[in-house]
Amino acid sequence: MKQPIKINNKMITLIAIVIIVVLIILLSGVTIKNVTEKSQLFSKAINEQENANQQVEEQEGHNIDAIYVVNSTDGDNINVTIILESDDEIEQVQTPNQNIISTHKNKLAIDYSVVSGEDYTFKIKRTSDSELKDYVLKADINARPEILQDTTPIYPILMPEGVKLRKTVNIDYGEEETNNYYSLDNGDTWMEYEGELVIEKECTLLAKKIKNIGEREIIKLAKEEIKMNLAPDALGLRAYDGNYNTGFSLDGRRCRMQIDDSMKGKRIAGTWGGSSARACTYYFISDVGSQIPGGTQSFSTKYRVEWIPSNASWFSVGGGNIYEIGPYNT
Repeated sequence: MKQPIKINNKMITLIAIVIIVVLIILLSGVTIKNVTEKSQLFSKAINEQENANQQVEEQEGHNIDAIYVVNSTDGDNINVTIILESDDEIEQVQTPNQNIISTHKNKLAIDYSVVSGEDYTFKIKRTSDSELKDYVLKADINARPEILQDTTPIYPILMPEGVKLRKTVNIDYGEEETNNYYSLDNGDTWMEYEGELVIEKECTLLAKKIKNIGEREIIKLAKEEIKMNLAPDALGLRAYDGNYNTGFSLDGRRCRMQIDDSMKGKRIAGTWGGSSARACTYYFISDVGSQIPGGTQSFSTKYRVEWIPSNASWFSVGGGNIYEIGPYNT
C-alpha cells in the first residue's frame, strides 16, 4: 500500500518558486509597442525618408502632434510659431534656451527664433509622462512653401460690381509630390491650390503642403501678409470704400483709375468736384495713353454720371475731392 505524499512547508515554498519562475518567463515575451510619432514638422529630418523611419517609444494614443508656422525670414534666420497638441494635458515645456513654460492645456503655441539647418531640443512633459522628454526641431527654411507676391504697384479697377484692387500671388510648393492648399482666413478654411491666385483685399495668406510618408503625415506651412501697395498716382481707397463721409482729397495731384474692358461703353457715377478756390478736372485716357476729348473742369462738387468711351482704359482726375465713385447701376 502506497504511503500518501506529505506536503510540508519546504515543498510549498518550492512550488511557489516554480510558479513565479514560469510567470516571469511568460511575461518576458511582452514588449512595449513602438508607436511612430506623428509629429508633422516637429522632429522632422531634412531627409524625409530618414524622418519616416524614426520612432518614439510611447503608449499608443498619447502622441504629441506639432507643427511650426513660419512667420518671417531674414536670410537663414526664421521666426516661427510652434504649435504643440496632445491628447493628454501638457504640463511643462522647456525651450532650448532653458525657458520653462508651465501649463495645463492640451494645446500650446510658442514663438521662437531659429536658424535654418540647426537642431533645437524642446523638453516636454505631459500628465502621462514621469519626466521631461526630448523633441527635436530640425529647422529647414527650404522645407516650407514659398509665397511669391507681385510687387508691382497696383491701380484700382472699375468693374461692374464696384471698384476692385487686384494682386497676383503664386505659391511655390517645390518639386516633390505633395497635396497643396492655401487659406485666406487664417486657416479656418483651406482650398486646393491650382495655380496663380488673384487677391482683391489685404489679408493673411497661409500655404500648406502635406506629404504622407509611411504612417506619418508631414505638414509644412508658410505665412505671409498680402499688402495692396497702390501706385503713387493711384486713386486712393477712400474714394471707393463705400463711405461717402470719408472722401479722398486730391490736394492738387492728378490720380487715375483703370477701366475694365467690361465697363467700356457703360457709365461711371459718383460725387466729386472742386471748390471756389480750386477747380477739379477729369477726363478719360485711351488704350494708347492719350487724353480722350470731352474732359470737364468744375469748381463745384456734385453727384455726376458720365459715359465711358469705348476706347477708354483709364479715368483721370485732378484737384478737388472725390467722396465716392463707382459704376453706375440703374
